[in-house]
Amino acid sequence: MARRRRGRIGAWLISAVVALLGISRAQPPQSSPQTLPVVEASARAVTLDVVVTSKGGVPVNGLTAKDFSIFEDGIPQKIASFEAVDVHGVKTDSGEAPATVLVLDEMNTRFTDVVYARDALKRLFAVNNAQLYQPTTLLALTNQGLITICGYTRDGHTLAESLRKHQSALPYMLSQGFYGALDRISQTLNALGQIASSTQGTPTHKTIVWVSSGLPLLSELMLPPQDQDNLFRTIMRLSDQLMQSRVTLYTVDPRGTRGALANNNRFFNAYTGGAINMGDAAIGDVGLQTIAVQTGGKALFGDNDIDHAVAASLADADVYYTLLYYPTNKNFNSRYRRIRVAVDQPGTAVLTRTGYYALPSPAIRTPAENLQRVDLAVGNPLPYNQLHVEVKDASLTRDPDTARVNLLIASSQLVWVPQPNGKLTATLDFAAADFSKVGKRMHAIQMRRAITLSTGLGLRQKGHVLGVPVQLPYSFSGGRLRFAVEDEGSGLIGTADVEDLTTLPVRKGTTPSLKHRPGKGDQPPS
Repeated sequence: MARRRRGRIGAWLISAVVALLGISRAQPPQSSPQTLPVVEASARAVTLDVVVTSKGGVPVNGLTAKDFSIFEDGIPQKIASFEAVDVHGVKTDSGEAPATVLVLDEMNTRFTDVVYARDALKRLFAVNNAQLYQPTTLLALTNQGLITICGYTRDGHTLAESLRKHQSALPYMLSQGFYGALDRISQTLNALGQIASSTQGTPTHKTIVWVSSGLPLLSELMLPPQDQDNLFRTIMRLSDQLMQSRVTLYTVDPRGTRGALANNNRFFNAYTGGAINMGDAAIGDVGLQTIAVQTGGKALFGDNDIDHAVAASLADADVYYTLLYYPTNKNFNSRYRRIRVAVDQPGTAVLTRTGYYALPSPAIRTPAENLQRVDLAVGNPLPYNQLHVEVKDASLTRDPDTARVNLLIASSQLVWVPQPNGKLTATLDFAAADFSKVGKRMHAIQMRRAITLSTGLGLRQKGHVLGVPVQLPYSFSGGRLRFAVEDEGSGLIGTADVEDLTTLPVRKGTTPSLKHRPGKGDQPPS
């Protein structure tokens, strides 16, 4: 029985490592159309989003770079970049506003507690005349994985109505014992990775508020060396992924006062210091509460006032400071480094990331790895907004059943490489799939395409787009289409969706061959 259990654990750990490696090897973006620059948040340049609060828990604004000191493993670091952000003064439609992701965890939480949490969220959406300060999306972690209840919006009425229409399912994996616990941990880590992956490369801070009873810590589980090594690599990659995506996690336990007695809330602090060596790695290191503290958030429990706890988590992100520094220790040997930020203001508290793994620069991805990464974006329920992509002229053809669209891609965001003949080339990776009404992937395609233009006139002008035709088989009874595009030069990814196939025109006959269709101001490819 012990051997069987170890084998199952090993398989789970390997699959978790593979999933996280697949979404975390992106190179830092080299360019961006945003007004604010994209800051490289790799291990060689550490970006910290810092919240400073008073004794009453109110965020403190008006601080300057001179008020902050950064220490890495006790050694002072020089602040290379500083920015103070107050969301009340940021235009939310400018792409510069911080974003909020609310996750209703229906897989790790009892049904009665989910019902209570839903009512609390509805009350939260109604405050401030049903207007939220930050663009907010509402997700649910279900037995089948992560789903979107409502896309990004500041309208509380829209969020509340979407939640009303959403039907919560019974969390059957809660009763499946040890192996059910492993499955829940794996699905939860995959969901957290999906959120981080979709937001990576955007120049803003993201707050995830995860309403959940949390994950089992399995503190008495002894792992064999190989499994412990796989777990340690998972911990390192997930930590790096969250840091690159500038994510801060908050957890809110909906069990109220009962949550204070739960083992995962009583003992998670034993793991918040980080796994320094492979031999230190334990399941508790990937607990939701553990990750929350390590990313600069909070683990809230023992309070029946859930909507207040969620609102307090969101308020922490209303005012924050972004600090960037280049570590004085240039030996990037994957070791864990502790971070401390001090503020020269008596009576204040500081919330920020507690440390990071000094990973070497990632290797250049192979074409196959690029296609795998863009295919993961197709399966992610969240949108990718790093690269502007939109669907134009979508239609369906019968006999054979083929969907065809013209994808409009912002040319100013692409990296154009000069060729010896004077022309310019950008290499794009495409993936697409159609999904059934219940979310099952039916058909999928992947392809790499080099776009070569005879002139660069207007390519970098804002609003200039390329038109790229794409076609794929589809199931006539399917529900939606998703397309994902990655620019190889910058690593930026964008997605576009056709949410309802029944709204598209249908033609009979053979689908004609497709050629590159120029966008406005485009020159035909050679």
